Amino acid sequence: MRLVKQAERTPAQTLKVVCLFVVLSGRISSTYQTNAMRSEQIFNDYLSLLDRHLNDVLNGTSEDMFELRELAGQLFIHPTHLSNVVKALTGKHPCYFYEQKILAIAKDLLQNPALSINEVARKLTYDPSNFTKWFKTYGGMSPSQYRKQIPLGSMNLRAVA
Repeated sequence: MRLVKQAERTPAQTLKVVCLFVVLSGRISSTYQTNAMRSEQIFNDYLSLLDRHLNDVLNGTSEDMFELRELAGQLFIHPTHLSNVVKALTGKHPCYFYEQKILAIAKDLLQNPALSINEVARKLTYDPSNFTKWFKTYGGMSPSQYRKQIPLGSMNLRAVA
């Protein structure tokens, strides 16, 4: 098919060009929507996998924290693709969500006065000294400082519950 200048086109040729444009733009839009839906699915699957894995760690059925490549492998995608999808969708690296979930669990465990800080660290597969450094980095204070700022009544209620 040779290119024809706009002035030389017949109305039928112009209609063909317009139809082709509409079809192609629809395909591009459809592909974009499909990619966006797939990105959301990957992100939601990632969060669900994190929850399951962290439950396994707490229950003792998993001895080690997974690395990002292991999580991506369980989602059957490349770690770089997982990182790119999560960053594009949320603006944050996948590790951010991993660390936030671990931090929430650590804070919950620290509200139980029956558990020492060392026990909390070991439950989360950390060496106690590394746990304190990690908690301070992501929680903004040491685990003992966090415990001290929890109202005493709420600690006792959580221990009973």
